[in-house]
Amino acid sequence: MGNTNSCTFAPFMKKLLSSVLVFLFLTVTVLGQKDRVWGSWSSISVQYEFVKDWTFYFETQTRSHAMYNHFHYYEFKGGFSYKINKYFSALVGFGNYGTYDWKNIRGMKTQDELRLWEQFVINQSISRVNLEHRIRFEQASINKKYRNRFRYRLNVTVPLNSKTVKKNTIFAAGFSELFLTDTPPYFMRHRVYLGLGYQVTDYLNIQSGWINQFNYTFDKKGAKNYFMLNLAFKISKKEQKSENIPTPLPY
Repeated sequence: MGNTNSCTFAPFMKKLLSSVLVFLFLTVTVLGQKDRVWGSWSSISVQYEFVKDWTFYFETQTRSHAMYNHFHYYEFKGGFSYKINKYFSALVGFGNYGTYDWKNIRGMKTQDELRLWEQFVINQSISRVNLEHRIRFEQASINKKYRNRFRYRLNVTVPLNSKTVKKNTIFAAGFSELFLTDTPPYFMRHRVYLGLGYQVTDYLNIQSGWINQFNYTFDKKGAKNYFMLNLAFKISKKEQKSENIPTPLPY
């Protein structure tokens, strides 16, 4: 019996180790471009399944150049998603995004953006490791100039004190996200996140951790480290019959 359990557990450990190594590689890469001053990044999201397989989504975000000081950015966005089956879902969303000069917060916005997006999500589970592949297409008006953008994000969620994510579960979460556009220099941005979360109730979880955002343009490039704190509400009118897997934020 002991040999059987070892054989069953070995493939899981190999896959988990592979995922950890990938994220460590990305982490080391972005830390080479770190900013000495950490910023803060906060968000609150709500997902409400108002009828079977249809969910309303809303999120607000704020970012500060320093730790909860020198506010310079906000987001308000929402949309509707449809659960195609256990593994696939689609969403259409719209949002307003504003950037300010933190040195003159009462001045005009330095960037005003309206954004429409469509996304497709693929969910996978490998033992206790939950994977989410998110593909997103964005159409944006930035200071009245049009831009397309493509994003791919790999999310990883692993419950630590339970086999599944349920009430009172502590979980590890992380993601790596790539931003591309259809105009030179094509590569725009990369984000990586590592953090911990706690499933407070069946419908609420709290997450916090480290996020690094690396931006690239022809004129300049550089990265910024943030401390992230998030609240996520996921509410369903029907009784939950399957695991409510938290999505690493921001959504």
